[in-house]
Amino acid sequence: MWKLKFGEGASNPLLRSSNGFLGRETWEFDPNGGSPEEHAVVERLRRDFTRNRFTQRDKHEVSNLKDSSEVTEEVLLTSLRRVLDQYSSLQAPDGYWPGGYSGILFILPLMNEDGGWSTHTLGPSSMFGSCVNYATLRLLGEVLDEHNDGLSKGRAWILSHGSATVAPQWAKIYLSGTIQLFQNYGCFHIFFPFIQVLNMICCWIENPNSNAFRRHLPRIHDFLWLAEDGMKSKAVLLLSKIPPTEVGDPIQEQRLYDAIDCLLSYVNKDGTLSSAESKRTTPWVEFINPSESFRNIIVDYPYVECTSSLIQALILFKGVHPGYRREEIDRIIKNGVLFIEKKQKNDGSWYGSWAVCFTYATFFAIKGLVAAGRTFQNSLSIRKACNFLLSKQLSTGGWGEDYLGCQVEEYIDSGRPHVVHTAWGMLGLIYAGQVELDPAPLYRAAKELINMQLETGEFPQQEILGSFNSSLFFNYTNYRNLFPIWALGEFHRRLLAKRA
Repeated sequence: MWKLKFGEGASNPLLRSSNGFLGRETWEFDPNGGSPEEHAVVERLRRDFTRNRFTQRDKHEVSNLKDSSEVTEEVLLTSLRRVLDQYSSLQAPDGYWPGGYSGILFILPLMNEDGGWSTHTLGPSSMFGSCVNYATLRLLGEVLDEHNDGLSKGRAWILSHGSATVAPQWAKIYLSGTIQLFQNYGCFHIFFPFIQVLNMICCWIENPNSNAFRRHLPRIHDFLWLAEDGMKSKAVLLLSKIPPTEVGDPIQEQRLYDAIDCLLSYVNKDGTLSSAESKRTTPWVEFINPSESFRNIIVDYPYVECTSSLIQALILFKGVHPGYRREEIDRIIKNGVLFIEKKQKNDGSWYGSWAVCFTYATFFAIKGLVAAGRTFQNSLSIRKACNFLLSKQLSTGGWGEDYLGCQVEEYIDSGRPHVVHTAWGMLGLIYAGQVELDPAPLYRAAKELINMQLETGEFPQQEILGSFNSSLFFNYTNYRNLFPIWALGEFHRRLLAKRA
């Protein structure tokens, strides 16, 4: 059985930490761990996963409310208590909630029924995923013979679709072994745990006995481990070094200033915020994009959701320190609001590139505008956004968006509710003032969420939620609980305020 261990590493001289390994989580296999009954459950779940991995379940585990039942304040509180009790039990001793990383299949593979591998869990087989994973299996010792049906099917898929010569650039780089390029450019180590892997291999090629390579080895456990249903991975491995500010503490106050100064240094000249760095050039240079797998990666463009978060952070900071860099901060907030309003589509939505997709971006855009003083009454953008969200609400009360909308940049209705999309739709309407205008749509949405809640109190894991440059799709595993908690809690709070 696997055990999750927290905060360890101080005894290893090859590991370094600036915060005493706070937040570090690793998995350790205990061959003697678990009772026979627990082992039997794990084996049953593993078999069920293998047997049903190509089956999509549309029905919910539990129906908590009948059609005629009303969503009262007590019903909301009961739902919130159930999920909070369960979710609190999953909190790590260090104070955070652990989460996995899944969805991108050239990192963690899952073979499709046709014999190929996709680039993400919901997509069709691709030459990228198929070539890389087929070669990996051969390197790991899998033999192509009449007993290995999976490997034979994989080879047949590759040959019937043009062979590795038509694979995109990334696949060819992996297959050719020219990984030293990544050591020089370090393109992807922030976002994906593998240019960690590639950097480690580069260090080994340079000198397998080097201290640099030896330091890489214990870090493998930080982002890769084997679970009962296969290998798991974590994504961003960076942690904030800035603790919460305590009023009156001069050291903490200085750290807050440092944090704001750091944030302002990343703001684009037009008052917007991109995803990882300031926008440094113009879109025309995208023609030198060497990757067939990703679009729009040469320029880090400003995003609505990032700019909205920037506005909210600066407004909160102003409330504590209104005089600090006041003119600059006021100008950034003003320009950020103008950017968000300008990026609104004709149907009232916003498009976001870092999560699926329109419901998310629209919720974040509304929240940023409201933080800056816009309301349903004084903002045409917010009124249009409310109309958009209401027009996409399903007859059952929820929202459900297909991930393909990220690729075509148009809203695609999946036809079935998604817990996180429903929470985003609710939150967008709540912050826009829908409770005060007409709470009926929110009651229907809350009922949908409560009916999707599981017996454990948590909410179900459904389709993928994240996107990378509108090309790759993955899961944020904690979203399924975080956003429903937020939506139901905010709805309950607003109802109490309205009654008062």
